Amino acid sequence: MFQLSKLSVMCLYAVAHMVYAQDNHDPLKKDQDLLAHNNHSYAFSTTSLYGANRDIDLKAFNITNYIAPGMYNVSLSINEKALTDTTVKFDHLDASSSAVLCLDPQLLTQLDLKAQVIEKLPQEPCITIKDISPDAYYDFNLQQLSLNLYIPLVDVVQRPAGYISPKLFDEGVTSAFIGYNANLHKNDQQTQNYLNLSGGINFAGWFFRHNGYFESNQSGNLSRYRSSINTLYRDIDALHSRLSLGEFYTNNNISESLSILGAQLASDDNMLPWSVRNYAPIVQGVANTNALVRVFQNGQKIYEKSVPAGAFELTDLATLSNGDLKVEIIENGGEVRVLNFPMQVSINLLKKGRFKYSAAAGRYKLADKITDDMVGQANFSYGLSNNITLSNSVTYADIYKNILISAGMNTALGGISFSGDYSRTNLFDQTKNGQRYQFKYSFFWEPQSINFNANASTQSKRYQTANNALSQANYDKLNQDEYWNFWNNNDLKNQYALSVSKSFQDSRWGSIQASILRNEYWSDNNDHNQYVLNYSNRWKRFSYSLGMSRSQDPYNNLQNNTYYASLSLPLDWRKNNLYLSSNLQRSENTTNSTNANINLSGTLGESNNLNFGVGISQNNDNNQNTTAYNGNINYLHPYVSLGATAFNNGDRSQFSVSAQGALVAHRYGVTATNTIPNTYTIVHVEKGQDAGISNAWGVKLDRFGNAIYSNSSPYSKNLIQIDPDQMPVTMTLQSSQATVIPRQFSATMVKFSAQHSSMYVLRISSPQGQLPMGAEIRNAKQQLVGRLAQSNQAILDQFDPQQDRQLTLLWGNQHQNSCQIQLPTLNTEKSQSFQIIPVECK
Repeated sequence: MFQLSKLSVMCLYAVAHMVYAQDNHDPLKKDQDLLAHNNHSYAFSTTSLYGANRDIDLKAFNITNYIAPGMYNVSLSINEKALTDTTVKFDHLDASSSAVLCLDPQLLTQLDLKAQVIEKLPQEPCITIKDISPDAYYDFNLQQLSLNLYIPLVDVVQRPAGYISPKLFDEGVTSAFIGYNANLHKNDQQTQNYLNLSGGINFAGWFFRHNGYFESNQSGNLSRYRSSINTLYRDIDALHSRLSLGEFYTNNNISESLSILGAQLASDDNMLPWSVRNYAPIVQGVANTNALVRVFQNGQKIYEKSVPAGAFELTDLATLSNGDLKVEIIENGGEVRVLNFPMQVSINLLKKGRFKYSAAAGRYKLADKITDDMVGQANFSYGLSNNITLSNSVTYADIYKNILISAGMNTALGGISFSGDYSRTNLFDQTKNGQRYQFKYSFFWEPQSINFNANASTQSKRYQTANNALSQANYDKLNQDEYWNFWNNNDLKNQYALSVSKSFQDSRWGSIQASILRNEYWSDNNDHNQYVLNYSNRWKRFSYSLGMSRSQDPYNNLQNNTYYASLSLPLDWRKNNLYLSSNLQRSENTTNSTNANINLSGTLGESNNLNFGVGISQNNDNNQNTTAYNGNINYLHPYVSLGATAFNNGDRSQFSVSAQGALVAHRYGVTATNTIPNTYTIVHVEKGQDAGISNAWGVKLDRFGNAIYSNSSPYSKNLIQIDPDQMPVTMTLQSSQATVIPRQFSATMVKFSAQHSSMYVLRISSPQGQLPMGAEIRNAKQQLVGRLAQSNQAILDQFDPQQDRQLTLLWGNQHQNSCQIQLPTLNTEKSQSFQIIPVECK
């Protein structure tokens, strides 16, 4: 038997290693591998064809998946993970083959490659995917314009689930808008008018927003204009934060928010991957072998991952609901171990190591005046451990100081939060020091589907909130609403709130909810109490609810008891959504009353853009019966949302009309929309009109091919999709969908290209009989206007019936491989159906 010595084995290994290294560093070898992977070459012989068919040109069939060089707008994916739409370049490495993908700097940024991989890339005009790794490749679907890149994970930076590079956040284009919300309300006693105006300007990554309103004065006319927001925003990616300049409300989720004229820097969780935005415990464990880890919550699997033997840590769990986490560790041999982790999301918690902050300073602002009081506010929250989050907030002004400390805990017995804050007020030569303590508890009992929430707070008599202290300092400048808000919160002593809800596991028993609210005040014993009890269920197609409530007004110490029952039934009528509902309510107070009503409501229209309601009610008030009729209607036009209501009971009548919409200015013109935009996408289809936008209720392209998609979610992937059902049959979109990742407040732009067919079908007869399928039809300028299909028929595309009267049919390089078509005078009126034209090719 032949045996190899150790020296021979070493020599063979060295030679093999050298050959492998040479193959992987040989540019020509990599280019050949790339061309071989992306296209296969064939040679078709014409010897099996007969007669004149031997001269047919078959070169177009030689290469599979042929890609012409040029720029392509594609849907990009990496390792089957969708990214976004982008423009990529394909170019020739070999003139005899199809073009290959060239990686430009913009595309390399989206790949999120490790630094050492980028450093080793060659400085060439066309960097190919094989320059990243010999094992990397791509799959390009020319029909769907989708490009999926497959790159070894060792070459890619590992990110949390849902990670989107800040470099992909789209600041949008220059744009401006003005939105309106108008309402006229008239009854027998008075007329009330209201007009809300909002506006915005976007330029070079800066976003300005305005909001204000006119409202009626005592004579019913519009009073002076009041603005509430005039803010300039700018994202700070490195801090996952946003800078705000102008008039705004401070971003404070720990203590109270203040209206100021100034500046603020605050973190925005939406800039983070979705898997780390919300609290979930970090799951730690040990696998004895290569194992499969699965996480369940409320009986549903929410996570699964393969881990190697040894200690592991799951940091990218994402959940929005209460319910303990059950973690299964399935070893290679089939052994299963189970770990349990408590999970209560209703308490304000952060993942371990995460923090949130905001810092603001400026002049305190009332509805009608910017005061001279300077105020600063800062807050900070930090995930100290897997189950504990600490928070701190500080508010400072010349007349007011406050500091708050809070701790939230996630325990097996539920979520617990405790906070205490100290205030110091210097007003009218008096100093008041006060304290407030607050306790929150939340628990979800999964086996019985019971949610329990409790909230208790107590404050000393001399305690003041910042808004109350600053309002008191500017008491003569308060408007009516600010005046009532001041007195409703100024004298509070204790507040207690308790709520319990249960959904029965047997759905036939429905669900029940109960809540209690009690406010106690320092000045008197007229406390405010409120009790609510409600039961709801379904029986066959009926939905019903029963309930009662009791409340006590602290100002007049009057008690009001209310009992109610409701019933609703969906109706099927010509595929429209109709609902029949009935309500019965009994109120016991100084004027005992009983009210019963029945209402019919529904939606109509192809896009459910018309909804309405009509009803009749019977009311008994102190043994006096009255019958009332009411109705409402809302119509969602692509450019405006209109509404109206009416009421009449014989003695009193009321009606109202409303309109809402916006005008958006951009590079393609001014576009009307039925929704007031905030973060929006401008959709432009060149030479397109009338088509609808999917997931945008009632929105269509206008006559200029423009529409506004107002439902964009910032820092997330938004699919913008054209619904071509209502487009002319002559129009074809090269792509009907695109993905945008907008910044908050941005105006992103999506452009689609449309091609128009001529609606003419040629039915060709020829002395040669059946002509070769795929033959080209060209006009006098040698422009391709169609290809021959089955049965000697062809649809003319990009065709001008006024200019292109003489056509040539080509199926080879010889003179006998062509014939001429003389077109008759064609009907050029617009039509939604094809015109079939019989012609002869000579």
